[in-house]
Amino acid sequence: MDRWKATISTFLQFDQDENGGHPVVGQFQQATMSPYVEQLRTFAAMFAGETGLTVDDLGFVSDNPSSAEAIKASHENLRLTARKAQRTFGACFLNVGFVAACLRDDFHTSDGSFI
Repeated sequence: MDRWKATISTFLQFDQDENGGHPVVGQFQQATMSPYVEQLRTFAAMFAGETGLTVDDLGFVSDNPSSAEAIKASHENLRLTARKAQRTFGACFLNVGFVAACLRDDFHTSDGSFI
């Protein structure tokens, strides 16, 4: 135990300052996490508003939850938006794949350029 006390005493050395004052040692108060959580909740609400998700979908349980019909309706809008995006981007992805295969196979059009 004497070695342990000697080790701890080297860490806890408190000296006087230039004016002869002694340092005051106290206990820090626990910081609250609510400002940080509220900031995250605000960002989640902004993200949910832009994407059509609900805040509950992002893991933040709201104090005033939406009804089941409202949640289903918001998810239906999101599903329809995703389906439309899939139709729109599907042809583009097919064209990108076609051009990549043409470049890989060194396939040129009649005018000598890549498709």
